[in-house]
Amino acid sequence: MNIGAMVAINAAATATRARAALVDAFRLSGATAPERARPLVDLGITLPNDSLTELLRTGVVRGVDSRGRPVVPGDSDARAKLFFLDEVAFVRQRDRPSGGHGARALALIIGVILLLTGILVAIGASGS
Repeated sequence: MNIGAMVAINAAATATRARAALVDAFRLSGATAPERARPLVDLGITLPNDSLTELLRTGVVRGVDSRGRPVVPGDSDARAKLFFLDEVAFVRQRDRPSGGHGARALALIIGVILLLTGILVAIGASGS
């Protein structure tokens, strides 16, 4: 099996699992609305966290300011101490193609091509 393909497939799978675990942490703690927002430490989320950064950037995870109001995505999330999963934003982002998913799909396609190339080379070498 081609090493490049294995690395690409493993990286995509790892990123998907990390994102799913993060979403599960919010859901299991009930942090799915501004009034139920929780501190990251209560959710077992440590920083830095690439999956959290991505979900904050896309508005799937949102912060709550000191008045209990959701922070606008892209606004200063540093002032938020509590966070929640915006289920509607999560479903919208999950169901639409985006650059992040496109990059993962491209990595997967390249990995499959490299894998098939490796198999064809191995078959050709064994036939000689």
